Amino acid sequence: MTQMLFQIAIPLTYMPQPVTFGVANHTACKCMPPTVIRRHAPHHHRGNSCHHSPKPCNNAEFWDSITCQCVPYPQRRMRAELSPIAELAVCGPFLVFDEDLCECVCRRECPVNYSMNFGNCTCQCSESSETCAQKDKLFDPESCSCRWERECPVKHCQPGRSNKLKNCHCVRERKHRNP
Repeated sequence: MTQMLFQIAIPLTYMPQPVTFGVANHTACKCMPPTVIRRHAPHHHRGNSCHHSPKPCNNAEFWDSITCQCVPYPQRRMRAELSPIAELAVCGPFLVFDEDLCECVCRRECPVNYSMNFGNCTCQCSESSETCAQKDKLFDPESCSCRWERECPVKHCQPGRSNKLKNCHCVRERKHRNP
């Protein structure tokens, strides 16, 4: 992106002159590593004060030709540093910015038996009357789960038998054969 500014000399001896220069557009909604951002930034040379070649720096640093040393990249702005209105402007009302994924994600996680509707970031019941009916069970909206038609009283069965919740009878357990 290019910008046009007026160059003004102090003291005012000449008329201001329009000057066009390139600027990195940092308003795009994507994360870029500092090396990419730095590469596109305009370089303001106040004269290279280093009398020797740039030294190689580690991945977390870059060569600063003004101070003649490797310096750390500026820290990324953390979500905690964003004001609520700034985060709302970036991600909208249902999302928060996840710095690890570098994208907006749903604000919350859903409780057990619920799944996330990623369209509007709401938690919706994973079960329904239809899914419970396929399991020969009834839908319980309070617990968002399927349950047997009726609750069986606590029934203790003889050894080798178990309580069959569907009809509340003790039935013989099947022996599993090991190959």
